[in-house]
Amino acid sequence: MHPSDIRIGQNEYRAYQLTKFIQDGRLKLEEKKNWNNKNMSMSIESILLGLTMTPIYIDASNPESWFVLDGRKRLQSLYRFFNGNFALTELEFFPDLNDCEFSDLPYPLQNKLEEALFTIYSINQGVSERVRLSLVLRIVPDLKSALSWEFKESLLDNSLKELLQDWLKYPAYDFVKSRFNPKSDLQLLLEYLRLILIGHDDTNINLHTNIEHVIFQLNANPILNQSEWNLGIDRITQIFGRDDSYLNKKTLPILIFYFGTRIDDVLYDRIHNDVNLFLERWKGFYLNIGKKLFRRNNSGNIYNELDRLI
Repeated sequence: MHPSDIRIGQNEYRAYQLTKFIQDGRLKLEEKKNWNNKNMSMSIESILLGLTMTPIYIDASNPESWFVLDGRKRLQSLYRFFNGNFALTELEFFPDLNDCEFSDLPYPLQNKLEEALFTIYSINQGVSERVRLSLVLRIVPDLKSALSWEFKESLLDNSLKELLQDWLKYPAYDFVKSRFNPKSDLQLLLEYLRLILIGHDDTNINLHTNIEHVIFQLNANPILNQSEWNLGIDRITQIFGRDDSYLNKKTLPILIFYFGTRIDDVLYDRIHNDVNLFLERWKGFYLNIGKKLFRRNNSGNIYNELDRLI
């Protein structure tokens, strides 16, 4: 990558313009649930005090859909306040405004909020997916729960995304999807690929690696084998059938990986010939120690326990 590959823009927008972008769906704002009315009120008060706002960073590589990378809490406060979704509370410098919604403020203060200037830095069109992802990870180093799945998927190289979408057309996928209930079509597949990458020594992937870093690795060096994915799903559907047997978001990616890559036809036939016994042992394992192992995402120990079940 070379600095000349980077396309960074800088613009200034009024608060009312940004909230209009959010309302129109042009600016994607995933709300932060850990900000309460007190925190949002403090943000509004800072604007009324005339404090300089730190820049807001967005991904504008898609001109039709901008994603807020950093500054979501401040924009959330403005958007919700302008729309009458909360009243100011516990203000330090403007106690007389406590319990006021936006419409209750004197007009000069309403105008001051609406006209407040924000500096926006944007990742613009024309950047490659790899450069874009690298910039995103610099702006928001910990993306684990920071951004929506819609944005996470947008980080995938387009050709790679098309290839992975084909993986989801395997007939038996509907069964595991109904148990997994994914936030997006690709969520389960990306969790599965994370397990694949963990097993490769030449990648910087570990059990606690975020999906976003997995996407970075896939964009740079795809490690893909659709036949293993299909085989794992096919075997799971034949073993578990209509029996839920504790199939959920924690168990499914690991089970698909295990049955698609870790056991051979001989071992699979042994399970398939006595499915009821395996399911009985599987339920006992899950309820006794498996639930804890899956919660900790300790896949190595889980594989060992599954080996013992078989």
